[in-house]
Amino acid sequence: MKVLKLSLFALLLLAPLQLSAQVLYEYFDRPSRSSILPREWIAMHGHSSVCPVRTDWDNRSLIFGGCESKWLSGWLRPVPELELGRVGTYYYEFSLEDTELNHHIGVSLTRPQRFKILSHFTAHVVLRESATGDGVDLLVSEPGGKVTTVVTGLQPAYERYYGLWMVVDMKNFCFDIYLKEAGSGEADREDLLAEKVRFNKPVDRPICTFAMLTRWSGEDVRGLLRMRNFAYAKGVSLGSVDYHGSLANLR
Repeated sequence: MKVLKLSLFALLLLAPLQLSAQVLYEYFDRPSRSSILPREWIAMHGHSSVCPVRTDWDNRSLIFGGCESKWLSGWLRPVPELELGRVGTYYYEFSLEDTELNHHIGVSLTRPQRFKILSHFTAHVVLRESATGDGVDLLVSEPGGKVTTVVTGLQPAYERYYGLWMVVDMKNFCFDIYLKEAGSGEADREDLLAEKVRFNKPVDRPICTFAMLTRWSGEDVRGLLRMRNFAYAKGVSLGSVDYHGSLANLR
């Protein structure tokens, strides 16, 4: 088991990102002044008990809360498609605002409108309150519903973001996970937490959906997870975010 030790750091506010749609796929397009989330996000089953959920439009981030229900609930959106026989990298950043988490995050070949159960994930990770009571653990999902802890003791801290790279291999039907402090450069072998993890189930069509789902994750107003910088790149791409206005090395 690998324990991640990260230092606190000061994070500059994001400037508007001027990027190709093939790199950054979430532009925080606001359909109306009353919109809770950017365009294209939908609630699982047409409604969601994940509450609160809101968008920090100024800082281009999404805040997902907890869910006391035993029923899986959450939010989904389309992503750039990854065809059979190809490799691609899905990237995002997350910040822990407390520890009462049980959040499942990943990609799927099931369209957002048809996503109903946990096994619809093709590849995903879990952020969960640590069994030790000290922080949050990161786990990877494996076939048969098994999950394996790869990082323990992630701590909530104001403006501390982690960058996560999920390299999805549609040739060999597996994925790798890299994690490091956001804004600290490219990921490398030292940041590789899980390698060649098999997909949850066989695949016969492209990856097309990103999902953030949860259940049994504390009171509604707790279990808060902040997410931003949703990006995609063809091939294995382990670059980092340039906070001055571009995504560096995500190519």
